[in-house]
Amino acid sequence: MTPRLPQTRQWLLPAALLVAWQLAATAQEGPSILPSPVEIGQTLLETLVSGRLPADALHTFAAAIASWVICLLIGIPLGMALGSAERLRVALSLFIELLRPLPAVALIPLAILVFGFSWQTEITVTVFASVWPLILASRSGIERLHPRILEVVSTLHLRRWHALRCVITPAAFRQILVGAKLSFSLCLVVSVVAEMVGNPAGLGWGLVSAQEAMRASETFAYLFAIGILGVCANCALDFAVKHLFPGLAQGN
Repeated sequence: MTPRLPQTRQWLLPAALLVAWQLAATAQEGPSILPSPVEIGQTLLETLVSGRLPADALHTFAAAIASWVICLLIGIPLGMALGSAERLRVALSLFIELLRPLPAVALIPLAILVFGFSWQTEITVTVFASVWPLILASRSGIERLHPRILEVVSTLHLRRWHALRCVITPAAFRQILVGAKLSFSLCLVVSVVAEMVGNPAGLGWGLVSAQEAMRASETFAYLFAIGILGVCANCALDFAVKHLFPGLAQGN
């Protein structure tokens, strides 16, 4: 097993790239569309102080969280039902296979026709794109249950709801959690994409507005802000999982 790199060595490559970028931007003569990291940092600080960037980031994060909660409420029950009821799985399999490959961006024009340029459009598109990992992971978690678990349920003559709540769901929880984390990442990504086209708010809209106004440093500042938000949100989710479910974090 390869030993984990020290924290300082992990930052060497990004630091070297930033230095090279700064030198290349400084060496350019005349107007350039490529701002230096220093200019981007100054713009990032200005948008933070003005309150515009925090407001946009809060909107995007709130939309992603709302979409994720809806995905959890739809995806887990539906996936578990598909995994435990063969008739339902057969009845819905064609419908699911038709919808699942459909790109979320293709849904944006229809959502705009129905909801207009609004947060409803953003939530609808984000949920459509992000619910599938949860459905598939929940279904897979039920289908891959060890036969002995089902034998225990049958032997104890547990009621269906009691067996689902106390035995089946805990046994499939690890698989469901994987789908939930993937769905969360998708919610963040698709929220930004939906804001670029279907909802004039948030980081996505700020990025497009800066690009249309030809403000290069602000465009890069919003790009960095989107990346930072994604990293922080995923780290927060990993931290929550580690402390709420320590057994899963330790591989038990």
